[in-house]
Amino acid sequence: CYKQDQLPRYHARDVAVKRGQLLGIPVVLGSATPSLESWYNATKRKSFHLVSLPKRVEDRPMPYVEIVDLTAERRERYRADQTGVHLLSMRLEKALSGCFDADAQAILLLNRRGYANYIACPDHKCGWMMTCEHCSVMMVYHLDRRVRSGGLLRCHYCGYENRLPQNCPTCGKKTTVFGLGTQRVEEEITRKFPDIPTLRMDSDAMRSATDYQNALKNFRGGDIRLLIGTQMIAKGLDFPNVRLVGVISADTALNLPDFRATERTYQLVSQVAGRSGRGEKPGMVIVQTFTPDHPAIQLAAKHDYVGFANDELAQREAMRLPPITRMARVVVRDRNLEKCTDAANELGNGLRHHNEQLNTQASIHGPRPPAVARIGGYWRMEVTVLCDTAPALQKLLSAARKGNILHSDMHMAVDVDPISLL
Repeated sequence: CYKQDQLPRYHARDVAVKRGQLLGIPVVLGSATPSLESWYNATKRKSFHLVSLPKRVEDRPMPYVEIVDLTAERRERYRADQTGVHLLSMRLEKALSGCFDADAQAILLLNRRGYANYIACPDHKCGWMMTCEHCSVMMVYHLDRRVRSGGLLRCHYCGYENRLPQNCPTCGKKTTVFGLGTQRVEEEITRKFPDIPTLRMDSDAMRSATDYQNALKNFRGGDIRLLIGTQMIAKGLDFPNVRLVGVISADTALNLPDFRATERTYQLVSQVAGRSGRGEKPGMVIVQTFTPDHPAIQLAAKHDYVGFANDELAQREAMRLPPITRMARVVVRDRNLEKCTDAANELGNGLRHHNEQLNTQASIHGPRPPAVARIGGYWRMEVTVLCDTAPALQKLLSAARKGNILHSDMHMAVDVDPISLL
């Protein structure tokens, strides 16, 4: 569900629920993979009423899900003397061939744009990597026929672009481009299935709503046999002839430094799996991963949301994380790192002082650098506040605002119930 990441930082679900309360009308929240906040409200707090739809329309079967261990796949490729980069496992290649032979359609998901996400020196002693000049992130290589060199480096945070250096600026060795993205998947598909009409759907290829609508129209009409895309194709699509869904990498979000990473992985795999087998014939899903035993992937393969929710909530409760508690995240930013650090320390000390004075029993963490320490030339520090209840959190934040410790401007962003910690 949408939450705006700039002022006003509203959550669409919470706005809908509040408007329903004010107007005295019911609000229906529908999802095959509800957020743990909604599930907790329905099953624990009982503030929501749970209505389950455990079966598909006309009692159609859920698609069969097969997990491919990419570590074992590499060994198998090596034994078969198939060197080089292969984003499609042998199992997925075979399934795609069978799908196309049966005159059916397929969807491939990779939640990463571009061609490659690592540009580095091949010499491990050197260690140089191409990072954005304005952000603490790696640059991503995008193929672009409009550029003489065939591509550009782009930062997915600030939009900064640069040319691909042919040689390492530190030691002079030829740079290496590796990693994966939707463009690289498209290139491999074109090479291995040259006669199959294929379309890539991501924010680079779909520049307007018309592009998106035309793409879906062509896919529905059968002019496109294979759809490759990011999370924009993971939910909401209903095409009866889609018999196969492939997840190129289920690990892209799994190891992010965010306590919701496991939840997002389960949701993404489960949602895209639901695009398969929606017609009269059953579907299949192939999930490629380096962590085949991870609970999120195993439970998504079993279509077991209840089991996943119960396991994940137990871990959240042990760690006192939302939705068991309520969280606020305050990000301080400044172009000067020292000023940013000083302001964050002042914020952290002030919040702890008010917490002690008001006895709100909040847990205050930080200040500390977030996962992405610098974006668009601004250094960032964060302070997170956890309280057992929403009133306690509101009481602490109100006192901090009155004391002029907390404010929302270009140097400080206050996010209550944040959905991302990057």
